[in-house]
Parts: sequence; structure tokens; C-alpha cells
Amino acid sequence: MKDKGVLAIRYFIGIDGGGSKTELLLSDSNGNIRKHIVGDSSNPISIGKERAVTNVEKLIIKAVAGIKIEDLEFVAVCIPGIRHYAGEIKIVSELLKSGKAEVSGDEVSAFYGSLALDYGIVILSGTGSFAMGVNRQGEELSVGGWGPLVGDEGSGYQMGIMAIKAAIAEYEHRGPETLLMPMVLEHFGIDHINMLKKELYKEGLNTKRIASLSKSVLRGAELKDNVALAIINESSVHLYKLAELIIKKLEMTDDHYKLCLTGGISNFGKYILNPLTAMLHENYDNITVSEPIFTPGVGSLLSAFKKGGLKIDTILINNLKASYKGVDRKC
Repeated sequence: MKDKGVLAIRYFIGIDGGGSKTELLLSDSNGNIRKHIVGDSSNPISIGKERAVTNVEKLIIKAVAGIKIEDLEFVAVCIPGIRHYAGEIKIVSELLKSGKAEVSGDEVSAFYGSLALDYGIVILSGTGSFAMGVNRQGEELSVGGWGPLVGDEGSGYQMGIMAIKAAIAEYEHRGPETLLMPMVLEHFGIDHINMLKKELYKEGLNTKRIASLSKSVLRGAELKDNVALAIINESSVHLYKLAELIIKKLEMTDDHYKLCLTGGISNFGKYILNPLTAMLHENYDNITVSEPIFTPGVGSLLSAFKKGGLKIDTILINNLKASYKGVDRKC
């Protein structure tokens, strides 16, 4: 017989996904992470609806193994573009009916993960790019995130595109020599730039592979390549413009706010942060650029806590810090 004095553990799940990977965290109500699973991309814009839904389902099925569904207090799914197909995701579809799940974009997970606050500004630059801000009055705004065809300025994908264009420009003698030329050839496994067109337009090339070329841009910058440095500087301007739009629209000039840069491009360190910080400080001295507290993965879990009515206090935050084993924030 079950001991009536023993309360069932309340579980919360946060899922953060993008163009490169999907991260699921399962925690108890004290912030102790019980399961941490990383899977493939779940962005339907990048890989299509069927694969995206399947990849999310695989993670959830692994996470709830040995757990009663009724013990799930709340599930927060933070994946761009998946909201339209939420009703097709097993388990999530049932929890949505009972008000125990919410499906949103990854701007929510990036926001709460970076700040662990209810207000501030977060810029995410990874495979794609966007920014989200919330002022002290609770008004919020998201900008960017329009995808590789018409947006994602300042992202790893756009850096990769600019690196490719720089290599082509050198070859056609309409641009300076750059260390990015041999890096682009190496990245695509080709011997000559003439072979690049075939690689770029063959079936199966995805945004993730282009975005990963941004690592070569960072390597070029570290070697003081002027073209690579210019690409990063241009990207920082695009990211600044995202932040500035939020600051102006939400009138965030009258009080102090934190701003965090998260995503794979945040790993560029001083090369991206120095120009971004300089532009912000020159025009908005009330904005402080800070290191993210958590990854977007933990942010999705914090969103689940909030939506599930759990109070986020110091004890819970400390438990998260102690139990979370982070993963590399890849582009």
C-alpha cells in the first residue's frame, strides 16, 4: 500500500531547441536536475516538420521513462517554429489540453536562462539571431529571428556566408587576400575555389554547416586577419541594432537594465563583446553587458517553473547551478 504521507515528486521539463541541437532538462520542484538529454535539431524551418516533431518526441520519451505522466507539473517547449505543430507532439499535446504545457519560441528560454530575471535584454546569436527585451513594467518585445533567407543578421550563419563571399571576392580579384580562403576550402573539403559552387548548391547542405564556418572567422580574427575582423565587427553592429530597437520601443532608458549575449557567437569573447559593449555604452549608459547566468536550456526549465506556479528563489537557483552539467553552446 502506498504511504499516504509521502508526497509524489513534482517534475518540470524544459526543452530548448534550435538549428543545431535540442536540450531537455527534467527537474524536481527544488531545482535538482534529474535528467539532462541532448539531441538533434528540432527547428522545423531548418529540418522540416516531421523530423522536428520526431526529434522532440524522442527526447521526451527518454525523459519520462519511469515517471508517471500525472507527476509532470509543467512542460515548457521553447523551439522556433514548433508552435504550429505542438498538437502533433506526443505527451505535449495531452498536457496542453490540461494547461500543463506551453510551446513558445527560443527567445523565452534565451531570456530566462541568461538573466534569471523578469526584465532585461537578451541577444541570441547562434545559427540564427534575435533579441528579446522586457522592461520593468512587464512590456516585452522580440525582434529578429526571421531565418536565413531574409534575416539572422549577426548570426553564425551570416558570418559563414560572409566568409564564403570573402573567399570568392579574393579569387575574383575584387577583394583583399584573406586567411579565410584556405579555411573555406578546408571546411568544404575541396582543393580549389572553383569546386565551391557544387558544394554550396548540392542537396543536403543546411544552415548548420554554413553557421559552423563562423568558427573559422573567429580563428581568422585571432590570427589578426583584417577580413575576419571586419566580418565580426559588422556582425556586432547588427546585434547592437537589435538591442537598440528594443531599448527604444520599450523605453528602457529610464532605469538600469542588464543585457546578455548568448548562443554560439557569445563564445567569440572580446572580438564580439568589445565592439558591442562600446556601442551600447556610448549611447545607453544605463545598460550593463553581463555574462549569461545559465544556458537557454536552463532558461526553458525556468520558464516551466514560472508557468507551473513555482517560486524561483535563491535556493532553487543554487540547486540548478549545482546540478546542471552544461553543454557547449555550438553555432
